[in-house]
Amino acid sequence: QAKGCLLRLVSSAAGGALPHLEELTMVVRKVCRFDFPRQWDELAQFLLGELQQMQARGFDDRSLAVAVVAHHVLKEQASKRLITARRDLHQVGKALTEPFGLVWCALLERMKPKPKAADDRLWRLSRYLDGCFLILLAQGFAHLHETPSGARMICLVKEKVALLLGTFKSCDEAFLVACPFFSE
Repeated sequence: QAKGCLLRLVSSAAGGALPHLEELTMVVRKVCRFDFPRQWDELAQFLLGELQQMQARGFDDRSLAVAVVAHHVLKEQASKRLITARRDLHQVGKALTEPFGLVWCALLERMKPKPKAADDRLWRLSRYLDGCFLILLAQGFAHLHETPSGARMICLVKEKVALLLGTFKSCDEAFLVACPFFSE
């Protein structure tokens, strides 16, 4: 019951109706420490639903808020060291990797033509989605090379790194100052 209320608060905060998303995210992360995914499947369903909505509506402030929450949840899962927790992350990885990959690819495609034209919100969204996707690729599978799209996912990460390095090399100092993505 408390976890359901927490998800409703996070959803409201992601939509801009409540302040303090970061604080709510920390509470979610602490609950995840003990209850996710085995005793809080609703969180995975919430994230899956939000990722599907993100694909449909595009990238907005809610997308960034959801990416922040997902990033903290996945970082918490990745920090667990017990073998049972690792297996749990593999189960979460099976459910979340494809939806995250689709959103991540859509953002990559949007940023490819003119990365310097992306605003700070898109760069921050990129940073959080990159973190989520890399956690899922690194620890969300027992064996990434055995998944049907594993090689493709690695090639996409290589493209993203090339995009980031190319943007970083070709931009002037004013762009770097205006876009905190590169200084964090």
